[in-house]
Amino acid sequence: MKCTERLMCHHRGAEIQYRKVHACCLNINAKVFEKHDPVRFVEKLAKRKGKVNTGALQPHQVLMQVLDTSSSFHQAIAQAQWPALLAHVRLAGFWSNCIAVCDVSGSMSAPAAPNASLMDIAIAMSLLLAQVADGPLARHVITFHRTPQLVKLPETDDLVLLYQFFKKMEWGSSTNFHKVFDLSKSASPPPRQVFVFSDMYFASAGGNETVLRKVQKEYNKLGLELPELVFWNLASSIGHLHWPTILGSC
Repeated sequence: MKCTERLMCHHRGAEIQYRKVHACCLNINAKVFEKHDPVRFVEKLAKRKGKVNTGALQPHQVLMQVLDTSSSFHQAIAQAQWPALLAHVRLAGFWSNCIAVCDVSGSMSAPAAPNASLMDIAIAMSLLLAQVADGPLARHVITFHRTPQLVKLPETDDLVLLYQFFKKMEWGSSTNFHKVFDLSKSASPPPRQVFVFSDMYFASAGGNETVLRKVQKEYNKLGLELPELVFWNLASSIGHLHWPTILGSC
C-alpha cells in the first residue's frame, strides 16, 4: 500500500506523492514533510509546482490556515489549496450564477468553529461564491447594510488581501432586502440565488405586505425571474432557509 501514513512509518518518505496526499493529512504533517523531505516538498508543492488536494476541508479552514502567520509552509499550502477548492466547486456547477450578502457586523465576531468566528465563515463562503460566479456578478459581493452596495473584489488572488478587503467593507446592524433585490435585478441576467451569510440580526419589516412579496410583484412586471433568497444562519444549527419558507415573516 502507498498510504501516506504507512510510508511515513516505514521511513519511505521519498515515495510519497504529495499531489495525492489527502488534504487533512497534508495540513497535519506539513512541518514533518518540510523537515524530512525539504527539497521535494517545499520546491514542488509549497511553491505550487504541483496540484494540491482540498479533500473534505471547508472554505473557512483553508482561509484560516492562510491567515496563520506561525507557519509559512502552512500558508503556502493553503494558498495553493484554494484554487483547487474553487475548481472543485466550479465543476459541480451549482453556484455559477449566485451572489452573497456578507455580514461583517460586530455581532459576527462570536466564535463559530475552532479558531474561526462567524465573520470568518461568512467571508470564506462569500469569497468562494464571488470567485466561482460567472457573468456580470463574477467577483462581486453585496454588503450587509441599510443601503447595501454591490462591491467588486480587487484583482488579486492573495487570500490575505481579500480577507482584509472583506473586513473593511461597510456594514450596518441590519440590511435592506428590497435594495438587495434592486441591485440583483440590475445584473443581466439576475442571479439565480442570493445567499445571506449572517447571524440573522435583521430589522423588523414594516407595513401590511412583506418585502419579498413587494419585490416579487416588481420582478413580475419586468418579466424577470425572482432569485431564490437563502438565509444561511451561521449562528444556529438550523442551517439555512429558502425564501418560500419564510415569505410570510420576512
